[in-house]
Amino acid sequence: MALDLTELKKWARISSTVDDTALTLAYASTVLELEVRTGWCYESVSRTQFVAKEPPDDYVRPPYVTYYIPPNVRYIRLERQPATAVSGVDANGSAITITLVEINGLKYAKIATGLSYPLTLSVTAGTGTLDPMLKVALYSRITQLAQSRGDDTVPVNSDFWDNICAMVGKAVG
Repeated sequence: MALDLTELKKWARISSTVDDTALTLAYASTVLELEVRTGWCYESVSRTQFVAKEPPDDYVRPPYVTYYIPPNVRYIRLERQPATAVSGVDANGSAITITLVEINGLKYAKIATGLSYPLTLSVTAGTGTLDPMLKVALYSRITQLAQSRGDDTVPVNSDFWDNICAMVGKAVG
């Protein structure tokens, strides 16, 4: 889903069309920054994820979780969220069976044991929708980047963007 420039300009209280190019560039930069800093994808993208070795039995099981994880199954946290599709091959080039599983809002690849490592996973992520908190952070960052070009005298503080990026995706907590 591409940027809704009209919605962004309304949110940022920008009435002229002079900054449309800067806002579009800031949008592209912010979407990429969001993915790099958090692993969270706004627009649909496909990325490769390598799994060097087999994860241990308790890879996704915190000590307080009591549900049973079968011994012949492994869960691999996907680096790009929210994952919508995943496929993969093992070290021998054989296709592997993968099921997407959601645990605490993050997507994991459920695979069998006994595969030849390293694995190469092809992950498609991004749905074009964001929760409201992340959308406000995205719009704030776009506005900040557009205003930091040097023609405005007061730079916008980026603490909100930094805090939101620290709470989602790879940087939870």
